[in-house]
Amino acid sequence: MLLTCRSIWYPGSSVEGPPDLVQSEFYISIASSEGWISIKPADLKTHTGQYLLSVTAFSGSPSVQLRVTSPGPEVMLADLERELLLEVAAQCCDGEAKGSDFCSFVVPKSLKQAHAWTSDLCHMAPNSCNKLGQLTRFVLPTLGLSCPTFPKQLGQLPALTHLDLRGNSFGQATFADVAEVLSGLPALTGVALSDTGMTGSLTCDLSTIPTLQFLDVAYNYLEGPLPACLLNNLTELYVSSNALSGTLPAVAANISPLKLLYANQQRGAGITGTIPASFSALQSLAYLNLGGNSLKGSLPALPTSIKLVDVSSNTLSGKVDPLPVGAWHMDISKNSFTGMLPGLSSYEHLQVFLAGNNPNMQGPVPTLPANLLHLELAGCGLTGTIPSLPAGIRHIDLSDNSLKGLIQDIDTSQMEVFRAANNSLTGPLPGSISFS
Repeated sequence: MLLTCRSIWYPGSSVEGPPDLVQSEFYISIASSEGWISIKPADLKTHTGQYLLSVTAFSGSPSVQLRVTSPGPEVMLADLERELLLEVAAQCCDGEAKGSDFCSFVVPKSLKQAHAWTSDLCHMAPNSCNKLGQLTRFVLPTLGLSCPTFPKQLGQLPALTHLDLRGNSFGQATFADVAEVLSGLPALTGVALSDTGMTGSLTCDLSTIPTLQFLDVAYNYLEGPLPACLLNNLTELYVSSNALSGTLPAVAANISPLKLLYANQQRGAGITGTIPASFSALQSLAYLNLGGNSLKGSLPALPTSIKLVDVSSNTLSGKVDPLPVGAWHMDISKNSFTGMLPGLSSYEHLQVFLAGNNPNMQGPVPTLPANLLHLELAGCGLTGTIPSLPAGIRHIDLSDNSLKGLIQDIDTSQMEVFRAANNSLTGPLPGSISFS
């Protein structure tokens, strides 16, 4: 996963010791993650000099962008926007919500008429404002807002580029209600409203915002089909764990900027039909998760840009084509694929390959790539012997096949999980193995 750990050491601090500050997460996904580190103004005055920022990726080959902002005391939330947010508070801070973080902390500390500039919403990272005091980022996930509907005041923040209110409650607000409020914001690029109780059907209304790139409405109660307009206009779309149905739309591959589509784990029957052939021509598509639906037919050729594919727990069939050379995570488990697994040895980026519970497959375990960390091929009708395993592999499951050979020849010293039950392996267990 493209998760990164960011840490800062103050001038004069030793990197051999713990960092002075570590990140707080703004948004994390498999495709992109955004975090922030806030240094108090008093610390900036005390600790002058060169700061050291460490960014560590756990897997993949991510690119990193660094953005530094240092708003001074002259930047304060504009009165008009402060009044709009107080109106939101009046709607969303009734009953039990009065004790929420938003109502009991943000409102009195950051929105009252007289407050210190250091506690102003413009200085409460990762919220940010422009020089006029207009909010550009409004980020208050899981702070306990409990609103009767989606506040119309949020559509009156003209400079807003990022809105993140994940994990709050907006009553029975529909996707259409949200779109009606937000569709007039001219600079909006990202909206994160997962786990907010949203109902209704997906529409094209938000896709008319020319700047919008990112939409997360996962973990809600949305129904109906996935509109083609969203796939043709957005860069990242998260609609996992809703109740979507119908078939996947064909996409206009020549114009679509789609980099990520997560539509996995729909409630009910989920998405049905086949994966459109037009997905093969999406030149930017890197992350595709359609697991846990009712898709059938073959898996079309994957675009060369692909890095992650998860089509697990469907009823896909046919042979599995060779992977794109840059793929590093592939999950085709719990389907009805047939034939032999593709060769894997040349895929130097591949770290995770999951194909278990495809009982109609056959043939040997393929030769494995050097950087593979996680392999699951249980219940795939495989025969032959276990090939040489990569030195760094940590998790392997070859259970319920017809493999043979000497098990003591397998080096398990660096593994966290090794499963090979219900095969025809012989000989004593490897000396490095332990039981739990």
